[in-house]
Amino acid sequence: MNIKELGALIKSRRESKNLSLEDVAQGTKIPLKSLISIEEGDLSFIGYETYYKNFLKCYVLYLGLTYDEYQDLIAQTEDFTNQNEPPKSLETQRAESQPEMTKPRGKKLAIQLIILAVIGGGAYFYFMQENKEDTFFQETIVEEPKKEVQEKIKEDVVEKQVKQETSVEQQEEINKEAEQEVKQEELVQQKLEEVDQSTKDEKIKEEVKKEDEKAEQDKKEEKKDEELDTVALIKKYPSAKVINWDIVSKPKKGEQQAVMYAKQDCWMQYEHDGVKSHFTLKRGTQREFIFKRELKFKIANGSAITLFHNRKPVEIGDSTKMREVNLK
Repeated sequence: MNIKELGALIKSRRESKNLSLEDVAQGTKIPLKSLISIEEGDLSFIGYETYYKNFLKCYVLYLGLTYDEYQDLIAQTEDFTNQNEPPKSLETQRAESQPEMTKPRGKKLAIQLIILAVIGGGAYFYFMQENKEDTFFQETIVEEPKKEVQEKIKEDVVEKQVKQETSVEQQEEINKEAEQEVKQEELVQQKLEEVDQSTKDEKIKEEVKKEDEKAEQDKKEEKKDEELDTVALIKKYPSAKVINWDIVSKPKKGEQQAVMYAKQDCWMQYEHDGVKSHFTLKRGTQREFIFKRELKFKIANGSAITLFHNRKPVEIGDSTKMREVNLK
């Protein structure tokens, strides 16, 4: 497998997880152009194979691959060489300038491993400063003992759990305070409504009291007017003084009134709006009739009766004979 096929494989895995290059760049803190060069198999953009491998490692771990799977991918890729290593130190160049027979292979390999370790360590610390919370950056570029890595992971997990628990407790406290504020506002609103209702009740009582007082005043004025009317009526018609006008009702609109007083016992027959009846009016008593259209009387002794129709006297005559009176 060459480096372009490797990039296509990684791109396929990213797309299967519905991740964009922007998502990966935000999650890994790897520059977007470097991610594009990895997927296109362009080693020349990043410059050094070591940097390329470090970026590749962060990328595949973010996509969910294990470290062993990453190592397998590196082992299966044929294009990785040591041609693009950073410039070597002056001592290394001098050593390489000597004849091949004078340079031991073990010493050359050790120098290369040291250079790789330094470069890898620098890249690791760079990524750790960019994003301390990403778990896959907690793996060191230089091989560390598994126990130390596991301890760091456990510490980070415990720290995150403590932060989450603290955040939950703070949120619960905030929720409790918010509930208390809501209850307090409801109590205040209830008090305001009670005060408002009490004020409304007081206003209603005052209005009812004013209306009662006005009605009482109107009643007094009406009674006073009636008394004045009665005085004026008696003054105008002296015969009206025998009638007790205080107990005489006031006819409604569209009604007529007839009031009679008996100076002596008197029998009479009447027809009241089509209804016929008869009665005897005792001496010293009076009777009131309310009608709409017509009221007819047949009076046995006209001289014994004082009759008023709508507060006006009606002449019956002094005859002791049967008399007929028709009021309309």
